Amino acid sequence: MKIKYLSALILAAGLSACGSSGNDDATPTVEDVVEEVEEGTIVGPFSTGSTSEPESVYYDLDTGAVVDITEEEAATNSVWDIAFKRTAISLNTHADNTVGMYFTDVNSDFFDAEGVAIADSFINATADTELDDYLAVSSDSMPTDAEYSYDASDYVIGDKFYNYDFTTHQVTAADDVYFIVSSDDAYTKFRVTSLTTAGFTMSNITLEVQHQSSLDGETEFAAAETIDLDLSGCTTDIYVDFDLAEQVSVDDAW
Repeated sequence: MKIKYLSALILAAGLSACGSSGNDDATPTVEDVVEEVEEGTIVGPFSTGSTSEPESVYYDLDTGAVVDITEEEAATNSVWDIAFKRTAISLNTHADNTVGMYFTDVNSDFFDAEGVAIADSFINATADTELDDYLAVSSDSMPTDAEYSYDASDYVIGDKFYNYDFTTHQVTAADDVYFIVSSDDAYTKFRVTSLTTAGFTMSNITLEVQHQSSLDGETEFAAAETIDLDLSGCTTDIYVDFDLAEQVSVDDAW
């Protein structure tokens, strides 16, 4: 059973749908949720840390309260519904509580005719100024299940790092495509500058990597470094540590 919630936890008021996140045998209904969380109640603000030391806040829409868990615990926890970490917003994907989000257009006036965000509208917005827009969203606004969006695990890079010529069947590096990775309070910008193939497999990949660690006080990307990865005879996955700019083992901090 999918339970639908009206949520105003973010500026663009949204509707969220999720399964029961409680531990009780009975599945809560929409009426149960309304009784627990009074309509129009403003909660927060919550601290999500700084750019150098971000913190995750896990929120349970059923009870209108923060769930005190670590990021590791959150991966297997079915109680929380939506999480905030700086500017990132995540939905629970636990099998017992898969949460979906539907964005309404109540804040469409925050964007101009070309779809560009109007800075003053976002800067001056508060929970109080946006409360009426939230209250205007009702159960009559509930979309169909197919209109909800869900978080999903996917290959972010996938096949974007190479070009395939359908005429010659040759594979070349997409050296004009850059990727930025955020990990361990650091940022890494990289691209694949070259690759070679042996038959139908890749035998060598060269990465150009630029690293920036906010914990070390770095405010710009460092000079580019090159990482050559030998894939010939490769029978297992290849792991790379961007901080060290080198290939490492699966047991290292790759």
